Amino acid sequence: MEIEAYNDNEKPPEKWKSALSLVAIVVMGIVLFRILFALLIPIVSIILLVANRDLVSKIVRMIYNLYQDEMYKGLLATLASVFLFAPFVVFLFFRTVYYMFAENKVEEKASTKRSDADLINIVLKEKVKNMLNDDDNTGYR
Repeated sequence: MEIEAYNDNEKPPEKWKSALSLVAIVVMGIVLFRILFALLIPIVSIILLVANRDLVSKIVRMIYNLYQDEMYKGLLATLASVFLFAPFVVFLFFRTVYYMFAENKVEEKASTKRSDADLINIVLKEKVKNMLNDDDNTGYR
């Protein structure tokens, strides 16, 4: 590629303008992408922590109990939680996705199995109810 020399008073050639604009667009796209992720990741992390608050509260209580037992165990658990926060958020993401989609299918399969048990329970409840009604009518108390 040949570099063309030009004086300070002259404007750069047209092909340089198009290359510079292309570089400027790519740089602006990368900066915008990084700003978007810088804003998006904390919001998603907070949403995941709130959605899985049962697991998060269980872990916080466990760390609190470690502080109650031995101070150094609590400090080590806190330090570990700081370093393992990012993998934990990824785990929470996959856990949330699993519970959103896979749990419904598991419940559908379980509901077909439960329907037989529910029918048996309904029949037994009706029989017990009839027996109790019979006892009420006979005057036993």
